[in-house]
Amino acid sequence: PEKAAYVKDMPVLGGLPVGHGDLNQAVPLGTQAILD
Repeated sequence: PEKAAYVKDMPVLGGLPVGHGDLNQAVPLGTQAILD
């Protein structure tokens, strides 16, 4: 999602790795990560 475009630059998101396809649907502010 376009909303998660900026989180790819972050090393972690809510304690989970970011930048992976499954974690691209990240909740803004790094609150959580949606795992499909």
